[in-house]
Amino acid sequence: MTEVLAPAPEQPDTLTQAGEAPGPPVFSEAEIAERISSELQAHIDRVLEARVRAALTPLLEQTVTQVIEETRRELASTLRDGLARALAHAPARHRDGS
Repeated sequence: MTEVLAPAPEQPDTLTQAGEAPGPPVFSEAEIAERISSELQAHIDRVLEARVRAALTPLLEQTVTQVIEETRRELASTLRDGLARALAHAPARHRDGS
């Protein structure tokens, strides 16, 4: 099978007709708006995250401290209750010879 290929289009020269280098690339308004929007969103995300972390950190530390204290109180209470039950049953076990 034989394919017919069109001649390759000529590559544009990197120099302008006057022999000067071309100017900076030209971006459309939509491309510029998209780039600015993307950069602005990234900045907003960083600032928002930093502010949320700064606001939540003391609150979370306080909450963790309260949970630890409450857990310690409940554990101490549970241990006291268990010890009291064990002590209450101890005389009966000793009388029964267990």
